[in-house]
Amino acid sequence: MIDRKVASLLAVAEEQNFTKAAERLSLTQPAISQHIKQLEEALGVLLFTRGKGAIRPTDAGETVIRYARRLNTLYERMTMAIADQEKQLTRLRVGVTHTAESNIVAEVLAEYGNLNPGIVITILTDTIKNLYDRLDNYDLDMAIVEGVTTIPSFSFILLDTDYLVCAMSNENRLSKKPMVTLNDLQNERMILRRAGSATM
Repeated sequence: MIDRKVASLLAVAEEQNFTKAAERLSLTQPAISQHIKQLEEALGVLLFTRGKGAIRPTDAGETVIRYARRLNTLYERMTMAIADQEKQLTRLRVGVTHTAESNIVAEVLAEYGNLNPGIVITILTDTIKNLYDRLDNYDLDMAIVEGVTTIPSFSFILLDTDYLVCAMSNENRLSKKPMVTLNDLQNERMILRRAGSATM
């Protein structure tokens, strides 16, 4: 079982309230406070600051919380892997962006699953930022995204290239131009992709 102090830390970070964290873990508020105090003493840092009705992690607290989430995820995946060994199963958690989801990714993964019946594939759709965060927390095994990044802790393989097009009415003044530049589009009203997408 994951250390109760770590569980208390994550509950406080997510609830931003000691009382709610205690209720969530079926503990008393003094017990939660004691767990946080013990962690702070062991690490030699302040984990949370208390303001008007709000509890916020310090910079050091953010770092500790990030690693605590990784520990929690690894523990959950460890217990799942032990259970899967008896069933001779292997789990593959794949994150995809909304753009990648609309391509042939699901079909390819489904075919791979059919060819390998001992593998259970879970597909999770999210923004690139959230997928990178989940990779960083060991919540995903891999992610299929668009765009290029320079995150040093990740390895990347180019799977395919894609193109973006600008669709418009034939009545739009730009439709008569042989080529449309980004400068031409600056004053146009457009429907764009969601914020956080790689091509935004």
